[in-house]
Amino acid sequence: MIQGALLAVAILSPANVTLTASPTRVALSGAGRQVVQMAAAGARLPVEVSVRGYTLDLHGRPRIAPASRRPIPWLSVSPRHLTVGRRAAGITVRAAPPRGARPGDHLALVLLTASATSRRGVVTRMRIGVVVRLRVPGRFPRRIELRRLTVRRAGRARLLELTLANTGAALESIGRRELTVTLRAGGRVLARLRPAPRDLLPHSRGLVALRYGGRARGKVVARVELEHPGVRRASRLFRLRL
Repeated sequence: MIQGALLAVAILSPANVTLTASPTRVALSGAGRQVVQMAAAGARLPVEVSVRGYTLDLHGRPRIAPASRRPIPWLSVSPRHLTVGRRAAGITVRAAPPRGARPGDHLALVLLTASATSRRGVVTRMRIGVVVRLRVPGRFPRRIELRRLTVRRAGRARLLELTLANTGAALESIGRRELTVTLRAGGRVLARLRPAPRDLLPHSRGLVALRYGGRARGKVVARVELEHPGVRRASRLFRLRL
């Protein structure tokens, strides 16, 4: 499932002018299509539609990939230009993976860009990003590696930052149910920490932050355990200083 963290949406508009789209997350398996409906309130808006690469930064924040990174060649959208008003207007997202396409998840971003002019002549751009996950059926690896665990101060608390590597070909969602970090010192459990949900794109790295607000200081042992459906269970010990 595509989590909310994968949604890259920025809407900036003059007063009483809005642009909406539904759905803002599209999942296709093999060849298929999905209609995305748009509507505008306050004015009729010309909308330009484009396909861009999609990525996440190290902390899981969505980003538009640089123009140098070509989007998925077998994803298309139509029409590319339309005018949207109160009555819904739609675009069609189509996937047609060729024979020999790499099995697994492929991510893209469909950008809907419009401009509105206020009564004072101020032009504002409105942009909505529709995240598209295209899954090519077949056998593909699913692997997550526990790479590194470090500690940094966050006010009076300590922030544990775990580096994960998704070396498989599937989009993976990591959250409280999948990941646990247990802190121990002197044979006793200090805390069990669980992260906020985030996504890991295929063949990417990411940081998972876990906040420890306890009073313990000094040397501790952290056991990181990952139990994720479809992914081989992983466990690793780290020695830290809080």
